[in-house]
Amino acid sequence: MNLYYFIDSIKEKKYSSEHHTHSVLEQIILRYGRRDKKYDKTVYKDEEFDINIYSLHISPELLDAELHFDKKSTTKSRTPLFIRKVLHSKLKFPLMSSIKPGSIAHYFNVPVYSSAKKVKIILELANIKELIAPEFFKTKSNLFNHIKLVNAADIIISHSEYMAKQLASRLFIDESKIKIIPRGIRCDYMEYDVEPYKLPQKFILFAGKIEPYKNLEKLFEVFNKVNIKDTWLIVAGETPGPYMESLKKMVKTETESRIKFIGYVNRTLLPSIMKKAIALVDPSHINDFPDTIIEAQNVSLPVIASRIEANTSICKDSVLYFSSISEKEMAEAIITIISNEKTRQFLIKAGKINSEKYHWDNIATMYRDLYKSL
Repeated sequence: MNLYYFIDSIKEKKYSSEHHTHSVLEQIILRYGRRDKKYDKTVYKDEEFDINIYSLHISPELLDAELHFDKKSTTKSRTPLFIRKVLHSKLKFPLMSSIKPGSIAHYFNVPVYSSAKKVKIILELANIKELIAPEFFKTKSNLFNHIKLVNAADIIISHSEYMAKQLASRLFIDESKIKIIPRGIRCDYMEYDVEPYKLPQKFILFAGKIEPYKNLEKLFEVFNKVNIKDTWLIVAGETPGPYMESLKKMVKTETESRIKFIGYVNRTLLPSIMKKAIALVDPSHINDFPDTIIEAQNVSLPVIASRIEANTSICKDSVLYFSSISEKEMAEAIITIISNEKTRQFLIKAGKINSEKYHWDNIATMYRDLYKSL
């Protein structure tokens, strides 16, 4: 079977939605690709795929270098890159001459590539936050402009039932086309030296983008009022802009603040910092999939988080929840996770069990089964 992955570009793999695309490529190619199979040596021949990666915006050579895959893993085109951009994006001219009829084309964005051949199209929308709550974003989701293209896909992958409901209602998608495949996490992490971050002995961790929907100003206000003198709040993330600057000013104006920014932390290093923390906190107003929460649970870090459907539908009772707009509930959750050892141990155990469902060993087989069914 021939499987083609279509990506716009290689974004910085800092945060969950960008990281997910790279992870899917890595996990599927190295498990089921005929040329690159590495992780699973026991797959049968009918479970292997001829896999290629295609991009309109970057050359095959750069894709090979960035993704560290075999050089045969990208579709080569003799048409110069700038000509391909014009022909595809402006004229919608089909240039997929190397794609065989009956193949599967898996897009991680709106499918703007035209094809004169009969192929099965899978569309995976990894980030729909702008669609769910546009009021938190300056740039609006462009999915509304491509409703026909979205609905033209044979299968649309959603990462949770919550995301599926949002896609179906907001983009008028036939629910029978939606296949739920959660995002995966790696279960094997190396230990790294985090001494350069100069972490305090006792701290609660926030990790993620620094944007208004993350509700950090409320978290900062509550944390400073709680005033537990031996505990710090560490903020791992860096998103330059007015919101980030306003948060830093909040910290500077508080004379005895125990809030510390440590900047962006590479995702390979993040588990090592998580293991030093006493809890993860996520006060977000919205989310589409709680990747960071599951990664924390995987390293036995208890989690307190906002009571939003994106979290509760995936994490069930493995998280201590609070209302994102209630200072009282947020404060109580912070105090409980620090002082109540019985609650901490329950969340550690429940969280570990919850995270095991999202290991790549389980998620990769869901992609494989989907491909084989088409």
